[in-house]
Amino acid sequence: MRLILFDIDGTLLWTDGAGRRAIQRALIDEMGTAGPIDKYRFDGKTDPQIVRELLTLAGHPEAEAEERIAAVCRRYVGHLTAELKEPPQNMRLLPGVRELLAALEPHETAGRALVGLLTGNLEAAPP
Repeated sequence: MRLILFDIDGTLLWTDGAGRRAIQRALIDEMGTAGPIDKYRFDGKTDPQIVRELLTLAGHPEAEAEERIAAVCRRYVGHLTAELKEPPQNMRLLPGVRELLAALEPHETAGRALVGLLTGNLEAAPP
């Protein structure tokens, strides 16, 4: 049996920066700064980790305050939901994803593989 795990944005789907725009707005709304977000790499990190690191890089005095990080994350979910409701100008499945997922359907793998998501996204965030 094989375990096959996928991330979402940048692996299965391209959202054209929706997550980055949403987290930037949430940081500015809640903390007054988004830190050096233009040069910051999001990949391989959880959403709270991204918030904490950007605030730390900005020298924000509440960079480690869990309740403040949670407030940014809550606001981020709202902004991301709004971003993803906009007409998807450049949002798309990445090449080959549809065919790959079809090939990994349970009836195709006959118990040889389990497929799932392994993501740093917040549970409340829209897919």
